[in-house]
Amino acid sequence: MNLYGAEHHLMVVSDSIDADEHRHSFLQVTISLKGEFDIEVAGQGLSGPGIIINSNVVHRLKEAGHPLMLLLIDSTSEMAASFRRVLEGQQVHVFPQGMMISIREFVQKEYAGVKDPGVIRKGSARSRK
Repeated sequence: MNLYGAEHHLMVVSDSIDADEHRHSFLQVTISLKGEFDIEVAGQGLSGPGIIINSNVVHRLKEAGHPLMLLLIDSTSEMAASFRRVLEGQQVHVFPQGMMISIREFVQKEYAGVKDPGVIRKGSARSRK
């Protein structure tokens, strides 16, 4: 698992994310870097290549067995406001498969270039100064 922090969001990339039912104040964007994944949102089972979940919505992510990228975004940020426009007042938005082709290409191209001197990787306890 790789965890990256920035001013208004956290990014997690892992092939072993499995989370019990929970809610949080972050707006969450989950993207499968290959195929689809299963998730339960507000009691409804969904499957897709990518999803936006509004803040404070109960959800449970099942292990996909392949890499997922999660963005946990400060719900008060401009970035969250942009994703909320896609949600159009709904709790959840599943990305269409066609859109995921360009998103995956971008993420896979740019992922190797993500650098953060305060990064926490694979369970290390290093923190920002």
